[in-house]
Amino acid sequence: MPNHVYNKLTGPKKVLEKYLTDGKFDFRKILPIPKHAKEPKLPWEIYDELRNLNDTQKSKIINELKTTGFLSTQKETTELTGKTLKETIDFLKYNTMTQYDWQINNWGTKWNAYNQSIEVDGIILVEEHINSEETIMKKTERQTETTGTEMTINFSTAWSPPYDLIHLLSKKEKCVLQYEWIEEQGAACLGKETIESGIVTDCYKPDPWSKEAYELMFEWWGNGDEFIWNDETGEYEYLEENE
Repeated sequence: MPNHVYNKLTGPKKVLEKYLTDGKFDFRKILPIPKHAKEPKLPWEIYDELRNLNDTQKSKIINELKTTGFLSTQKETTELTGKTLKETIDFLKYNTMTQYDWQINNWGTKWNAYNQSIEVDGIILVEEHINSEETIMKKTERQTETTGTEMTINFSTAWSPPYDLIHLLSKKEKCVLQYEWIEEQGAACLGKETIESGIVTDCYKPDPWSKEAYELMFEWWGNGDEFIWNDETGEYEYLEENE
């Protein structure tokens, strides 16, 4: 099982509700999964298609791969562009991107959002809980309509926060979003941002396990009474360790 990252996204209801599927926040509506990732080809299928390519066709394929997200970094694009035809074919034979790979490279996390709750002006509309041991999802619809204008989506992601995806959403909609995240270990990975039309205008991302990280964790989880600051070590310590 992955380490879970707890995310909180707040923005205009009229914007965020466009990115819900069956009442749940859906990354596929921000950045859809391309067909080549949904239906990856086997190495021998790629070889059969590419072995007779000329340089013009090679360039066309590289451009297609760039636009569909197959190549996740400029470095990969440059390396592939500079390869010979045989090297290009070999690269594609052994680096066929699966949906899992594509999601990590383009969403920043391997799964879609899960364990969600959606609020409008503090009123919970939908709450979802997944019991990983029994793989049972419980979804509670508390209220279906509200006149509020601000929506907050709380959701979990696997291993890492989907920063770039949230930035893309803000850019697409030309809106202001407030985004916060905290990894389940608490002070290891957490922060908050304000994004305006895709540009981060305010960011607070303390160093892992720093005094500032712990204090932001206390603000998020309200567990400051479980720790004590040690002036000698310059660290927060869990109270049970001193008992």
